[in-house]
Amino acid sequence: MTGLAYSENPVRYVPGGTHFDGGLFDWERAAIPLLGLGATSRLLIAGAGGGRELTGFAPLVGEVVAFEPSEPLFETAARIGRRLGNAVVHLGSYEDFLDAAHGRSGPLSGALGPYDAVVLGRNSLGHLTDPADRLAVLKALRKTSPAARVLATVTMRRGAEDIGQSPRVRRILRRAFGTVGGQRVDDGLRYVRTRGFLHQFTYDEIAELATRAGYSVVSRETWPIALRQDRPTGYFVLAPAK
Repeated sequence: MTGLAYSENPVRYVPGGTHFDGGLFDWERAAIPLLGLGATSRLLIAGAGGGRELTGFAPLVGEVVAFEPSEPLFETAARIGRRLGNAVVHLGSYEDFLDAAHGRSGPLSGALGPYDAVVLGRNSLGHLTDPADRLAVLKALRKTSPAARVLATVTMRRGAEDIGQSPRVRRILRRAFGTVGGQRVDDGLRYVRTRGFLHQFTYDEIAELATRAGYSVVSRETWPIALRQDRPTGYFVLAPAK
């Protein structure tokens, strides 16, 4: 359903769209020196969307490898990558990345790195609705690019009580997830018509996730734009823990 939501609204995330033409956000530009990016850096962009981050970061580094699971967005990002000349975009998902990290064949087998830095496309980490999957992805990044810093941009919530859904909607979500495999509907899960399922984080969740994956949070910031003004965007730079 999340893939369908993006596939049905690709115009928002491609050149000319409201979520593309502004380029890098202020928090992404602020993270550039924290990521240690330079002219010879090798950068991974996971969940590249229609190529907004690709367009902003590629001119700053030597090489970019990116992947995106939505085919319409991948096609646009791939064209942008070819035009930039130093970027390659693969059609693939976080699940495909985990397969590659564990030595299984798949579309991202040749995209493992190591990389000097990693950018997780805006909200892409939140589209992993199972906490175990979020942890697995960060652990795989820590394993395959052990020296890389990671920029994660997510939607925040105030706390466990701020679930962003009515009790009726949460009952529907619980039934739906139970039908497809028994996954628990956690406190931060939200369904957004144009974005599909999205987990909204608290600061404590991000800190715990980073620690369990072998990272420390070296910078965090919030920006008051997101689904609603009281649910700001949070950006986090994670550094490999020593």
